[in-house]
Amino acid sequence: MDVEPSQTAALLVNERGQYLLHLRDAYKAIRDRGAWSLPGGAREGDETPEEAVARELLEETGLVIEALTRFAVTNDTTVFLGRWDGDPARIPVGEGIMFAFFDAATVRHLVMAPWAAEVLALHRGDGSVPVRREAPHVVGVHLYLERDGKVLLGLRHPDAAFAPRTHHFLCDDDC
Repeated sequence: MDVEPSQTAALLVNERGQYLLHLRDAYKAIRDRGAWSLPGGAREGDETPEEAVARELLEETGLVIEALTRFAVTNDTTVFLGRWDGDPARIPVGEGIMFAFFDAATVRHLVMAPWAAEVLALHRGDGSVPVRREAPHVVGVHLYLERDGKVLLGLRHPDAAFAPRTHHFLCDDDC
């Protein structure tokens, strides 16, 4: 009898074919720290992979996705595929830094958890999502403007490589 992997993850895709990714905290002793990854986590007790991924999605995102189907199994992770067309900026971040949708062309510029990048490449079926294992050496300049306790943020362009359609400090082209 095969033993089920100890980890679960959800590959959530929106109507435009973009992937919901989770930026993991770089300063905690967690899996995939400092990298973009898929929401998910370890099974607890006698949980089935289906029960674990549902619990992890609820804990990490507040989402309940009814139609999750098994998609792939990596060395230690059962990956489930589902669809979600919501706004990632409205996800209450239970752990990690943020959630955002990215298309495959943008993913190649992100620091990704290697296993998650491989799952995205498998999903696309063309190997178009290479694994980037370390952050590029980029210097960005950010402008912090505050008046009367309010901070000025700009809405990032939909085609921005980092955090499109999110509010961010004003910055140069590289941020």
